[in-house]
Formats: sequence, C-alpha cells, structure tokens
Amino acid sequence: EAQAGAALTVSIAQFGSTRSINVAVAAGIAMHAWILQHGDIAKAW
Repeated sequence: EAQAGAALTVSIAQFGSTRSINVAVAAGIAMHAWILQHGDIAKAW
C-alpha cells in the first residue's frame, strides 16, 4: 500500500551475510549517494 502511493522507490544492494539494515543506515547511504551526485563537495568544506 505504501509503495503504491510512493512517487519513487529505491533499493540498496547488500552483499555478504548482511540480511537487512536499519532505517538510519539506509538513510545515510541514500544521503551519501545524493551528495555524490548533486553536492558540491569543494564548497562544503
């Protein structure tokens, strides 16, 4: 039901023996990926 109402869904590939990650880790991975694509790292520091 939540996925049906979402504008976008994404997934995070997991390798090795990891079965799942918590929402805080998932959010950190998503934010890191966004910064790599859209952020200006030179201005951040």
